[in-house]
Amino acid sequence: MKKIWFLCFLFLLVFIFSSCQKKVSLQEENDRLLSKTNQIIQILNEAFLGENSYFSGEWEFHELNSNLNTELLFTGNFIFSGQESEGDINLILQQSGIEMSSQLFLSLASQIRKSNKDFYLLPKILIFSQGAGNIQAKFIQLILDGLLGQWVKIEQISFPFTWELKKIPAFPQCFSGGEFQSGILNAYLSQRGDTVEFLSWNIEAKKWKWFFEQTEWKVKEEIFLFSGVFDWKKIKGNFKEWKDLPLELELTMEKNQLFCSGKWGINYFHVTLSNIGNKEFKFQWQFWKWEKEQEKSEFSFRFTHTQKNWALQSLPNTYISLEKYLEDLNINF
Repeated sequence: MKKIWFLCFLFLLVFIFSSCQKKVSLQEENDRLLSKTNQIIQILNEAFLGENSYFSGEWEFHELNSNLNTELLFTGNFIFSGQESEGDINLILQQSGIEMSSQLFLSLASQIRKSNKDFYLLPKILIFSQGAGNIQAKFIQLILDGLLGQWVKIEQISFPFTWELKKIPAFPQCFSGGEFQSGILNAYLSQRGDTVEFLSWNIEAKKWKWFFEQTEWKVKEEIFLFSGVFDWKKIKGNFKEWKDLPLELELTMEKNQLFCSGKWGINYFHVTLSNIGNKEFKFQWQFWKWEKEQEKSEFSFRFTHTQKNWALQSLPNTYISLEKYLEDLNINF
């Protein structure tokens, strides 16, 4: 009888120990996944984000399809402060194809200033060509010559997104054991004032992974459904619809590098962000249609990013409104 009681007692101790060990293990899993999440946030902050951010670098863009080749070379430097920015740019755009009408060359060297939705340019070099003997291109060049050495205002340029340079705060622990705390996540999202809200969830933490099953998100009045899994090596998942097309994503992080690849409708993409060291980064982007890599585009951006406390230049007092300038020439813009 004593042996039976001893065995029962021993079994109870093993059960309690196993339960406690499982709980500690689950917390360790969540902490490890959280650490990986914050490593991703850290490299994004170091590469792109922060008040008074200064960027200097070189950009290259190549697009190739059966009828048209496009090449864009871009160097410059920019300082961002809040919603305003300024810098110097040098840009060369070349386009060639089978037909003469597809020939294009553009060269621009200019100071640039942005405030809210308005852009100001102070062009020093502005050359436009569509091949030898193209009368229309020569007429356009005469118009551009009148802009050299003067501030030109381009009003109300709208972008499909806005780029906030505020640093992303460290991600909080949203799991208490295996239970997901949605209030903690929404409180975190509200810190930046972004219009992102977490609506409904089916999220589990188990076996060193976070599982997302048809989680519902609200982004600027649009609803998106996301399903996926995150382990300490990668995030893999899909949005049921992103701008009316299904979107598949896979994000992987290695030492000082982020890799993102996926498929959006018939379009495939692969993105790499590398921390080269000494505040220097390299961003590479590839985009193509169908699996056979038709109509492929490549973008490469090598840059440095630092924080500098300096005042932006005041906006120019006198400028040419590009819209008014073209109206006076009776040219629609």
